[in-house]
Amino acid sequence: MHRRQLLAALSAGLPALAGCSSLIATETETPLIDKDATAEWSESYLDDGYRVTVSVQLHDKERAELGKMNGKTIRTITESGTYTIAGPNTDHGLASMSEMFVVRTPSELSDRMSSTSTFIVSSQETPDISVPPAHLIGVHGSTDPSLDDPELLKRNYSQEAASGPTSFTVRIPKPLHSYYKNRTRVDEYGSYVSDTYDDQYLKTLVDEFEDFTTERGGDDVDTINHMMSFVQNLEYTKDRVGTGYNEYPKYPIETLVDKDGDCEDTCILFASLLNQFDYGSVLLIFREQRHMAVGVKGKSGLPGTYFEHQGDRYYYVETTETGWNLGEAPKEMQNATAKIVPVNSNPVFVLSYAVDIGEERLDVNVQLKNVGDALGRPTARVQIEDKNGSTVASDRQQASELAPQAETTVHVHPEPPMDRTLRVKAQVLLDESLHDELTSEYQEPIVTTN
Repeated sequence: MHRRQLLAALSAGLPALAGCSSLIATETETPLIDKDATAEWSESYLDDGYRVTVSVQLHDKERAELGKMNGKTIRTITESGTYTIAGPNTDHGLASMSEMFVVRTPSELSDRMSSTSTFIVSSQETPDISVPPAHLIGVHGSTDPSLDDPELLKRNYSQEAASGPTSFTVRIPKPLHSYYKNRTRVDEYGSYVSDTYDDQYLKTLVDEFEDFTTERGGDDVDTINHMMSFVQNLEYTKDRVGTGYNEYPKYPIETLVDKDGDCEDTCILFASLLNQFDYGSVLLIFREQRHMAVGVKGKSGLPGTYFEHQGDRYYYVETTETGWNLGEAPKEMQNATAKIVPVNSNPVFVLSYAVDIGEERLDVNVQLKNVGDALGRPTARVQIEDKNGSTVASDRQQASELAPQAETTVHVHPEPPMDRTLRVKAQVLLDESLHDELTSEYQEPIVTTN
């Protein structure tokens, strides 16, 4: 439940600005980033499985965790050296083909441990396996982003708000932008707000807005007005002339990096900022007018256009043009019918997969993780395609219901032909709709000689 509600009366706006606000995702102009740990992996095949060792140099890190990709820690180390993770006389035992291991260190960008190096068993040494199709064994991939890359995307903004001119700089990790750019577009607009990977960066932005207001004696409404002005001052663009508002919705990080967006993009960004400011909001979809706006939760008695949802009032916000205030709506929207879309009740899934072999058939291990803010039950589907893009084998497995931040692994067993060039397409389905996917490179058949 959101702790905040709008005040009973709207404030007149922020005092005129005498300078500029500096909104950044890091503390300094040139961030100091510790040198992360590095790792070199080695493996050897021992008939029934693999021995896996890793040589770790901690550099500026105090510790590292050696473990499984699914989160299980095998050993915590505090000194650089060479360590056996799997093999005879170890707690783990022999490793199996396509099993995934990881070295994790404390992240510079959050409180969690983040992967520094990963390793897929059999990526260096593959035994002679006659069960078809051997050329797919070891193929793997993940849509789960690694945020340890220190490269940042820097964007500068300037705006003319009602309170005066402001300017600031935002820095976004490049892997985070790539993650959102590559995500499959879905029809549930609330999912674009529910994804939690961008929370800490949006929260940093919101904190700067709030600090700026507090320093000038303003209140929550002043902060919201400032965020409104920021979003309204982004360049408005259409996906494609005449195609409407739902052609290609962007995630908030994409809109920040691109510095532009159409009505659904700016609405998603503004709703995400409100969510980090702990204010309730909804998305307002006007299908007849082919338009979208944001509804901000407020007390009864506030002036302006509002829409009711579950007993609360949500006041109209126009995000695509400057000059519109909270509760002010274009004439054609004032009596229009809106579909109300909640923004904090959606699961969001990422996947990691690796192709193994078991019981003389392909065994694709698919790890699913819920990075959204609601329960969801995903289905993993693996399709094997030939060089023409035709599906030659497919299998699927529904997972158990996953709470936010929970994860699980399922196994699927497609049966493709052995003598053709093939690729793997791993997918997540939610309510039978495509939710996310990842496609491998083509793999050529293994040619054997007698």
